[in-house]
Amino acid sequence: ILYGLLATTVTNLAALGGLVFAPLHKCSGYSTLMSFMIATAVGSLFTTAVMVLIPEAFRLSELYVTSRDSNWYVPTSLSICAGAFLFFVLEFALRRMRLFLERCSSNPEVTSRVSLRNQTCGIAVPCDSSTESRAGADGDLDGDLHSPTVRVINGFAGVSQPMQTNQCSSVMEKDTSSAWCSRNLCIRLGRLDPVVWMIVIGDGVHNFMDGLSIGAGFVNDLRLGLSVALAVLCEELPHELGDIAILLQSGMSTSLAVLFNFGSACTAYLGFFLGVFLGELPQSAMYIFAITAGFFLYISLADMLPEMRKTEEHHLESNRSISILFVVHCAGLLFGFGCILTVTYASKYIVI
Repeated sequence: ILYGLLATTVTNLAALGGLVFAPLHKCSGYSTLMSFMIATAVGSLFTTAVMVLIPEAFRLSELYVTSRDSNWYVPTSLSICAGAFLFFVLEFALRRMRLFLERCSSNPEVTSRVSLRNQTCGIAVPCDSSTESRAGADGDLDGDLHSPTVRVINGFAGVSQPMQTNQCSSVMEKDTSSAWCSRNLCIRLGRLDPVVWMIVIGDGVHNFMDGLSIGAGFVNDLRLGLSVALAVLCEELPHELGDIAILLQSGMSTSLAVLFNFGSACTAYLGFFLGVFLGELPQSAMYIFAITAGFFLYISLADMLPEMRKTEEHHLESNRSISILFVVHCAGLLFGFGCILTVTYASKYIVI
């Protein structure tokens, strides 16, 4: 249980890891790093589901009475992972071939005609200065009407009316009071986009399931617990980075975004203790592993794999090198496969 708590704490630190990597989003290699981490998450989640969780749900490790090794099913599971990887490479090659054929079959005369028409439609129309002056005059007839200004308070933008100089000093004094700060926090929480609450609540349920699988895994087998914890860690880091990015784009400050993200991550402890309790029951553990396997397969194939496709399409639209991205994706997938495979074979030599 102690090692399970330690593993759950390490996975929860991924929420704080988003604070470390958040300033790097403007760096040139940030997108490459994110692509590698997403591919690693796909590889580790898929391999954990196929090689660890599904065999444990069917209790294949207990059927080694006719075999010399309890991991007799691992080569077959590895063949499933290898088949998925080969079809990933084949699909990429087919998409590149189709794109190449489309470019070769395009008519250069039509392309030049469309380009010329776009250039013709792009002629700028000069603006009448008298119209602009009349608009400015009509906008301020008496000199008393002013356009509203935008104020930014703790990372949240809001529209407010302009104030006189003596009013600004009184507002600054109110800003320093603790009562005003607490009232301002409630106002800011009320103005949050509904998508923020959806992310926080959904992430809390997600982390609860992660803790449930980690707790049940460590109670039954060290290899199972380490594999699940490693897969969760590989998945959590890019997932938490994406959540923090969405929270920051919604207007939330960095400290508040990390606080919300870490708060939702703490639900993993509730899931862990429930997993420890249910893991002691043989029948319950089987269903927990089966549900977690479906959970991991869905996240890897329906959630994170499309993100890899979107990154590839973005590179094509921006005329960036797609070959380098493909190498990064393959390296991440193989790294995720290799980590879980290493834990599977090396765990029997670990004695605690």
